[in-house]
Amino acid sequence: MATAKENASTDVNELRADLDNLRNDMRQLLEHLGDGSESRVEHLKERISSASHQAGEKLTAAKTAADAKIAENPMGAIAIAFGIGLVAGKLLDRR
Repeated sequence: MATAKENASTDVNELRADLDNLRNDMRQLLEHLGDGSESRVEHLKERISSASHQAGEKLTAAKTAADAKIAENPMGAIAIAFGIGLVAGKLLDRR
């Protein structure tokens, strides 16, 4: 017949073993999650780089198109710029 002290000792040993198993499982889980997050970060970096490159190309194309339109009709471009400045001035002048 086992005494209470022996039962407590057995329970403590089982608890320690369970805690060790839990620690190992958590370590493996964190390592696995860490590997996944690194690949996600790399994927996001690639997507951001690609989006930045595409935005730069679109901006360059828009600038070229605007330059061409201004070269075709310089007086119209001046009139549009004056109108935008006038409207902005009136909006900012309101108190």
